[in-house]
Amino acid sequence: MPLTLIRKVTTANFDSAWPLMQECLRSYGLEAFDAADYRDFFLQFARRSQMGLQHVCFSGNVAIGFTTVYFTFSTYYAQRVAYLSDLYVTPEFRQRGVGKALLSNVASMAKRRRIKLIQWLVASGNTAAHRFYEPLNTVKSNWIRHSWQV
Repeated sequence: MPLTLIRKVTTANFDSAWPLMQECLRSYGLEAFDAADYRDFFLQFARRSQMGLQHVCFSGNVAIGFTTVYFTFSTYYAQRVAYLSDLYVTPEFRQRGVGKALLSNVASMAKRRRIKLIQWLVASGNTAAHRFYEPLNTVKSNWIRHSWQV
């Protein structure tokens, strides 16, 4: 694989990462979405938001993967938490170490911020993602996620 470079998403490089974000949304089953609303949503992290950040991975000048991390808190653990909302790699670059590099980058960022816990959700049917995370020996939650649209 050509040399990969991971950079924080900024307003200067956002347009190179934006197509990946749209691919990611479609991979979640969101075929029809308001691109302008989602673009504005993601751009907030490029503008130095304290609520989260994104990183993009490049192979040469081509964006091939990205992460979105939100910063929150856990009453259960009584500490700050990094919530990994997205880890996306384009299909043609999967199984080449890109996901591992992006995940390692998230761990390093968390350590620099003195965050000791990273959490994420994986769809129960996403067997490829389960295999990807399996070597980490993570603690699988027995909590059930509820969503309430108000």
